Amino acid sequence: MKQMTLAEKIGQMTQIERTVATLDVMTKYFIGSVLSGGGSVPAPKASAETWINLVNGLQKGSLSTRLRIPMI
Repeated sequence: MKQMTLAEKIGQMTQIERTVATLDVMTKYFIGSVLSGGGSVPAPKASAETWINLVNGLQKGSLSTRLRIPMI
């Protein structure tokens, strides 16, 4: 069984805003959760496809980490 490092634990307990979330950020900081609040959208009148691509891109970063924990 793999144990989490302190950095991984901190990252998993951290929720960031969508505007600062990137594949690299998700991977480097082991982010556990992304919030799209307060009217934050990936594009004006974003389509479902735009949202899906955003979420899939962020999830790709999360799943590429050592423990492969999906983001929520």
